[in-house]
Amino acid sequence: LGTNDVANSAADVSLYPNPANDRINVTTKLESLAKIVSYTVTEGTGRIVSHVVHNNVKEETFSIDTKSLVSGTYYLMILADGKNTVRKFVVTR
Repeated sequence: LGTNDVANSAADVSLYPNPANDRINVTTKLESLAKIVSYTVTEGTGRIVSHVVHNNVKEETFSIDTKSLVSGTYYLMILADGKNTVRKFVVTR
């Protein structure tokens, strides 16, 4: 499975702009209200570079600051109600 074809996905997620420079916008749409939604950004090696938790989410848009990230490929993992969704994005300088 590719990163955009994850079975048992938590959400409909879009990332833009991709590739990103200073920030990436995340739009999340869930089937139902989730009490806790965890967003984790990792490098290709799996090292966590950013983590945030939002409460009571059904649909939201927010930005992740990417200014401190070096150019490369990153993964955003969204965990909601025990289901995981992964999206790949690129940071360019």
